[in-house]
Amino acid sequence: MQVNKKKPTLFGRLVALLVYGYAAGVLFVWAALLFAVDRHWIGTLIGYGPRWIWAGPLPIVVLAVLLSRRWRLLLPTIAAAFVVIAVVMDFSFGLHRQDEGQPVRIVTQNLGGIMPIDDPRFVTWLQGTRADVVVITECWRNDQPKGTPDPAFHFAMDYTMCLLSKYPIVKVEGRPRKDVWERGGSGEIGVFEVQGPQGSFWILSLQLETVREGLEAILVNKLGGIPELEAKNEVRRWESQLATEWAKDHAKSPFLAVGDFNMPIESGFYKEYWSRYDDAWSRCGRGFGWTKRTRKTGARIDHVLFDDAWGCAGAEILPDIGSDHLGLAVDLRLSPPK
Repeated sequence: MQVNKKKPTLFGRLVALLVYGYAAGVLFVWAALLFAVDRHWIGTLIGYGPRWIWAGPLPIVVLAVLLSRRWRLLLPTIAAAFVVIAVVMDFSFGLHRQDEGQPVRIVTQNLGGIMPIDDPRFVTWLQGTRADVVVITECWRNDQPKGTPDPAFHFAMDYTMCLLSKYPIVKVEGRPRKDVWERGGSGEIGVFEVQGPQGSFWILSLQLETVREGLEAILVNKLGGIPELEAKNEVRRWESQLATEWAKDHAKSPFLAVGDFNMPIESGFYKEYWSRYDDAWSRCGRGFGWTKRTRKTGARIDHVLFDDAWGCAGAEILPDIGSDHLGLAVDLRLSPPK
């Protein structure tokens, strides 16, 4: 007996077109994030733009599938939803937590120069972090700090980067900035040696140049802004190269790279210069981990990176202190010396 299969209605065919069109768009965005951020202007716009917009069509797609009752379309819809949330929006599941080793809690915060670090509001925030070591970028704007805001912390400074540490700070070696400033970069690159509970460890503190001006050139001048974006990106690539070279010459293991990188982990520069280290949020954070906020979007551009002397037990985003960045706190585990 021959069974006649029911042909899809016009609505069903339109729903299938919607589902597969959305899935194709998601794959394009995924590919752009994998291969084109900071390498091509389209990928850069996607990488630094509001990623939540790619999740916007999902409710409509799901509702259309349910109304059409074309249940086979649920599989590509679910797959597209997973890629959008886990990959495009960079949701971390914290699957690589490690609890063994000496606990050291590291915090990074771009303060934006909004208040002096001896301000009672900052001191209250500092004490609430429960940190062992705090890296503050843009820690002052008009007046340099005179010393530690809390006697529980040792204090050191390298231009606008400040280090607060419950362990003694042995040495500070900041990279000269003039050559980077002359090319319009940030140049905030310095190494702090800290005497920890198991011997010294080294922190490369960073505030690298932002892509903001290049993106604004695209938004204002459209394709005419591409040369400005490319010029800005070349300075940013060069800064990452300088930072890793400075770390190679002035730091040892156990090693951390901490601060405002001004790039997401999908950046081509991040992959070229920084992916040799583990990213704390990717390893043990849970959620999106956005540290940079605007009215329209959020981005994860402040990082704590570590070499294989460390493990990661947990990570969290800290309460708002009034800056346009949120602080990142990471609970690391330092392996015993070999």
